[in-house]
Amino acid sequence: LLANIFLIDCAEESKIDYTKYVIQQWFANYSVPTIFGLTNLPNDDMQYINEIRNKLELPPETQMLVIDPGNFSHIRKLLFGLTQTKGNI
Repeated sequence: LLANIFLIDCAEESKIDYTKYVIQQWFANYSVPTIFGLTNLPNDDMQYINEIRNKLELPPETQMLVIDPGNFSHIRKLLFGLTQTKGNI
């Protein structure tokens, strides 16, 4: 395994605790570059992104990008961002 991309659907807030559990288990077992793509945000301001980061208990340096999974240029940004990350967060 070389890297990991998590896509977080922000419209599914009822699943945030389970998502947090999966992410924590992932990082307990793997140390690879990881990036988070946030989808379906009600707004893409930094305050909301930081709220998601805090709910998932991720450190501030965690790379998170707001993306539309149906937009190829957004996917390209996500993949390029992955090349800029270092190991496990």
